Amino acid sequence: IAGMFDQAFNLLKSEEMLRLRLEISGIENGTREILSFIRLFEKSCNEDSTYFNAFANNLLLTSVTSFLSQSLLSLNTLSQLPNSVREEIGRALILFGVDLQKISKIQK
Repeated sequence: IAGMFDQAFNLLKSEEMLRLRLEISGIENGTREILSFIRLFEKSCNEDSTYFNAFANNLLLTSVTSFLSQSLLSLNTLSQLPNSVREEIGRALILFGVDLQKISKIQK
C-alpha cells in the first residue's frame, strides 16, 4: 500500500499531470480538478492511518500544491501570453493559495 501512496503522490506532483490537466480542461478548471485529486488523495491517506499521520499528510499536500503553483507562476512569465490566459493563471493561483491557507490552518 505504501508504494501506491508514493506513486499517487509523485503523479500529483508531476509536470506531466499538470500539463495534461491544463490542456484538457483549461487552466482554471484544470486547477480545480487537480485540487480535487489532492483532496481525494488526502482522504485516502487519512483513511489509512497506518501509512500516514496527519502531519506528514499535510506536508505532502503542501509540497504538491506549492510545486503546482510554482509551475503556473513559471508559465505566467512567458511574455507572449495573452492577457486572458494570464487572468486565468491568476485565478488558478488564487485557488492554490486558498488551498494552502486551508492546509496551514489545519496544521495549527
